[in-house]
Amino acid sequence: MASQTKGLFQRAIALSGSAVAPWGFTPPEVVHAKSKQIAEFFQCPTDSPALLTKCLQEVPVSELLSMLKDDMV
Repeated sequence: MASQTKGLFQRAIALSGSAVAPWGFTPPEVVHAKSKQIAEFFQCPTDSPALLTKCLQEVPVSELLSMLKDDMV
């Protein structure tokens, strides 16, 4: 960061990526289908966004990450 910004920020989140990454252009219907696939895999309800969110928040992160590693998502 530039020295002129000293004292302006308390914290920062480092992010990386590209504006042209393929996942950034995934059509909404594909995202919804993948989301439903993940929900069903973890036996979460798909008819209520609130219940789906609550259910997925209870899934261990390691299990969610294993899906990415196994290229399921």
